[in-house]
Amino acid sequence: MHNLYDLHSSELLFNPQIRYNLTKMDAIVEKAFGYMGWQIILVILILVIPPAVGIWWMNQRWHKHTSPLLEDIAKRKAIEDDMARHLKQLKTMRQVSEELSERLSSESLLDIALDAAIRLSDAAAGFIYIENKLRDGVFKTIGDYKPDFLADLKHILSSSTLSDFSARLISPIDETYPIPHLADSKAQMIIPLQSQENVIGILNLETPYPNRFVEEVFQFMQILAGQIGVALDNGRLYNQAQRQVIELQALYNKLSDLEHLKTDMIRIAAHDLRNPLSVLMGYVQLLEQDKTKFDRQYHDYFGIMSQVVKRIYSIINEMLSLERIEQIATHPPQEAVYISDIIDHAILEYKRQIDLKRQRVSIEIETQISPVLGDKAQIHEAIINLLGNAVKYTPNNGKIAIYLKQQHNMVIFTITDTGMGIPENQQKNLFKPFFRLQNPENNQIEGTGLGLSLVRNIIERHQGEIVFSSKYGEGSTFGFKLPATSVSNQYIETTESNTLTANSA
Repeated sequence: MHNLYDLHSSELLFNPQIRYNLTKMDAIVEKAFGYMGWQIILVILILVIPPAVGIWWMNQRWHKHTSPLLEDIAKRKAIEDDMARHLKQLKTMRQVSEELSERLSSESLLDIALDAAIRLSDAAAGFIYIENKLRDGVFKTIGDYKPDFLADLKHILSSSTLSDFSARLISPIDETYPIPHLADSKAQMIIPLQSQENVIGILNLETPYPNRFVEEVFQFMQILAGQIGVALDNGRLYNQAQRQVIELQALYNKLSDLEHLKTDMIRIAAHDLRNPLSVLMGYVQLLEQDKTKFDRQYHDYFGIMSQVVKRIYSIINEMLSLERIEQIATHPPQEAVYISDIIDHAILEYKRQIDLKRQRVSIEIETQISPVLGDKAQIHEAIINLLGNAVKYTPNNGKIAIYLKQQHNMVIFTITDTGMGIPENQQKNLFKPFFRLQNPENNQIEGTGLGLSLVRNIIERHQGEIVFSSKYGEGSTFGFKLPATSVSNQYIETTESNTLTANSA
């Protein structure tokens, strides 16, 4: 008995109609599934492609707009880094410059300069050579420089003209360049050091790394070399100033010795010359008293001898005045001096000369004149010299006017005469020592030319100033201003003019 399943299966397998129908169904199903697959694919494409395209489009747009921004940010960052590096270099340069400017010794300058150059350039070795004819050149080195190497280097540099060397960055090393280097060096910088317009030395830097010395570092080292040159020039000027100070000290010591010698000679003139002059003056006075015992022609001789002796006395007194002025410079006087009292004494001293020349002297002194602070003897000397010049250069029957007044905190003393006056072209030399007027009218008037110089020195030592005016052919005014010790707030009235004539003086 056949199995039904097997029978059915065989029928299905061998029945043509059934097989046709099955094949047709399979085609329909395959077609349906194929159609659905394309739909699925289409659906997938519709759902997937637009977002992908959108994402791609957005990505392109983002790159288009953000790329310049990113590039700009990168550039800005690079600029900031470059500025920060330059700022650091400038700060370091300022610190080095300050440190160099504080050093004036050549040795310390070279140490600091070479150390700074090594650190800033990141070099492994280097040297500074400074031309010095007295010492056959000066070297400062950092690195493994052997004595033989330095000896050869010194010979090369000392026998060469440094101005022939220009700033050079040598990378790779040039074996033909005249300045040698260490054996393991792969790059070298050679920079001249200048003082003003002259090349005074060489800065050499070396490294075993061929790419370490770039153009920027080379330029920076040239700037540093300029600072080193300025510092070395300042050090040279300092050393020169030190030598000059030593020379000046030696000259000062020599001048001091001469001053002491001059002082001793003045003292000799004061003491040793006055004694024989006193003896001579005594005999001259005796001769004048007994002149009636001699012929008349000898009377004039006695008068001339008396004048000459008095003149020698005057010269000695002027020399002593110079010494007293120098003493005032080191020991300023602190004495209250009333100039009106000195005027009275000065008039009495010149009374005889005023009488002989029949001169008219007027004195005008304001009331309430404050005293001045100073050396009474010196101020008396100044007034005596001014009055003596007025009497000497004022002709017979001439006029001399003396004024003493006070303006605020200054006491003013002047003497006006009716002499010949002083030519304008000679006035600038008037207060110089030993200057004499070159006028025919004054050739017969004796003098050493020290009087006005003494007056100027005395007044300047007392913190005062000279008063002077003159018109040739009309007369002159001489005087001085001195600081008063106190100033009265009251109104200062002028007294009536006192007149001193040949009869009343």
